[in-house]
Amino acid sequence: MMEMTDKKELNSEKIQFISNGIRKQNLMKMYNATAGKIAEGYVEVEIPRQEALIRGAGFFYGGVVAAAVDTAAYFSAATLYESDAYFVTVELKVNYLNPAYGEILHTMGEVIKSGKTLVICKCECYVINDGEKSHVATSLVTLMKVKQK
Repeated sequence: MMEMTDKKELNSEKIQFISNGIRKQNLMKMYNATAGKIAEGYVEVEIPRQEALIRGAGFFYGGVVAAAVDTAAYFSAATLYESDAYFVTVELKVNYLNPAYGEILHTMGEVIKSGKTLVICKCECYVINDGEKSHVATSLVTLMKVKQK
């Protein structure tokens, strides 16, 4: 499991900028997502269980997991660059390990390589039930830093 214990802390303005950015994303607004811990190269995204996000079988849709991964990767990259940096996803691979039965989808994104143009992130997704975490997905995401139009 990823831990942020070895990550450099960010200043409060950068943390607030990242936290606000997660909440302002249109899809994340629909999902009622919030930021968890934020550090240099590390971001957590939490999505609460809501009927619209749950398959008939009772677990989070795979697309919700993928969106959480994409968001966690994007904002973990954003912690390392200037505030106006913009990224697009080049590749996103999700390995679904278990059905995501839970009250909260908890996703941790961590930059494992940052370059001038490409940023590689790994993400881990868990569901939380009664304080217990269950691992539901692992992911690798490649982002490209681009200029906004």
